[in-house]
Amino acid sequence: MKARGIPEDQLTANGTLLPFYEGFDPEKDQPRYALQPESFQAVIEGYACGECLKWFGGLYMAQCPTCGADTGAVQVVPAWWTEHPELVK
Repeated sequence: MKARGIPEDQLTANGTLLPFYEGFDPEKDQPRYALQPESFQAVIEGYACGECLKWFGGLYMAQCPTCGADTGAVQVVPAWWTEHPELVK
């Protein structure tokens, strides 16, 4: 499943993912969130930030523009993009 769109009921008014559970991990001194499957898939694929839960509007980002966190998602480049090195300058 590709997370190109998030249902409106899973977003807040300011464009962040809406968790159905929020907690705090005292061992790691950071918050914990539980997300709906579509929202979680967006975080995995780099379409949302796992730290601040900002939704990137369907765009892939390697780094969150809001909090600066690395999304950790790696997009695979199709082979046909790299078959013509003379076009890449």
